[in-house]
Amino acid sequence: MVVTQIPNLVMAFSEPGRSEPTKMDGHVIAKSFTTIFTFQDGEKTWGADFNVTISDLGTPKLTGVSISGSRAPHPKPLTKTYTKENKHELQESSQGKRKTFTDKQLEEYRRLTPEAESVERWQIKVIEQYRFQLLELAIRLAIEMGDPGYLDFPTGVDRWWSPIEPLGVKEIKELQKKIDKRIRQKITPELLRKVAEIYTEAGLRNEKPVKAVQEFYKCKYRTAQDYVTYARQQSFLPPTTPGKVTVRKTKKRKGKA
Repeated sequence: MVVTQIPNLVMAFSEPGRSEPTKMDGHVIAKSFTTIFTFQDGEKTWGADFNVTISDLGTPKLTGVSISGSRAPHPKPLTKTYTKENKHELQESSQGKRKTFTDKQLEEYRRLTPEAESVERWQIKVIEQYRFQLLELAIRLAIEMGDPGYLDFPTGVDRWWSPIEPLGVKEIKELQKKIDKRIRQKITPELLRKVAEIYTEAGLRNEKPVKAVQEFYKCKYRTAQDYVTYARQQSFLPPTTPGKVTVRKTKKRKGKA
């Protein structure tokens, strides 16, 4: 599990907001989401938020990171948060009206919400050191988070995401391999255009086109195959049948050599 590789990480969850869905290697995922991490430092906790977007090609991009300083644990409340005196106010609040608090309640709330300390250099270094693992975990949690339950709803309807059953150990391992590959590959339209060009030229020379892609990018043969597959999915290469090399051939005009 990725979590065990990140020291002092005690909690993590993803929040998609009202994001549109997209797909990454067959898995539904929000196009943009925030994953919130909480770390334990003795009795204090501190956190980091990762803002992530997924491109139309399924490539994840870390677009923002924010780190919050350590906070002391909440002291035990001395008084009840809700008393008989404000029972009527709470009933009104449940009907959509504005909620109000007494001075005593506000004082208690401030006491129970200690201010965060300044972000320490070592906290920044932790995020830098484990950035890849945290991004990997952020994406995995976003996929496990669920499917959007509004796909057939009219335009303008609030989006919502319904939770799914947690993935099994085998499924998580396979998913992490895919996420790891996606993060490292950085698949872009420019890369796929180049792949299509290399593949086509090698095919026209009756050479092994996937091998040509592998040698150009100095990658594993399986990775080269994936590049070619993505290029076909994005129409940079024509559809093909398994085991057959298919490229776009230049058509010759009649009457010309």
